[in-house]
Amino acid sequence: MGKRFAFLNNNFALAAIVVLLAVAVFLSIGRPVSFANKMAEREKEVKQRLVEIRTAEENYRRITGLYTANLDTLVTLGLLKEGHQIIPGSKGLPFQAAVNTVEMPSGRTVPIMECGARYDEYLAGLDVHEIAERIESADAEARYPGLKIGDLTSPNDNKGNWE
Repeated sequence: MGKRFAFLNNNFALAAIVVLLAVAVFLSIGRPVSFANKMAEREKEVKQRLVEIRTAEENYRRITGLYTANLDTLVTLGLLKEGHQIIPGSKGLPFQAAVNTVEMPSGRTVPIMECGARYDEYLAGLDVHEIAERIESADAEARYPGLKIGDLTSPNDNKGNWE
């Protein structure tokens, strides 16, 4: 009878190990998929906001001849909805905007702007290792580590880096 219980205990132990391995496999596959889904949702929202900011900045330029680095100015003038200067998913951080001018080969000075949100800002609260990996990859390829419109070094019609 003792051998019978030992046999059952071994089967239970093996079954428990199989269940633990199955859970580990599921989590190792599920975590990156879940991160990718959440990242896609947040990026969609950030892209929409950046397109709204681009439209507001271009309207501001039509009025003043320049862009503004102060997104609150766009809100005050009614060119951007209240709260749309805040990065979705960032716990209240504003988009970072900057302006500059460049001299074209013709000698004409052209205003340019850039506005963006870094991965660590709009993916806040998600897997820190996945976020760090994306930032490291962007840095290694000399890309902006996130989503942005415009460029501070050359005119690009304020295109998004995803377009």
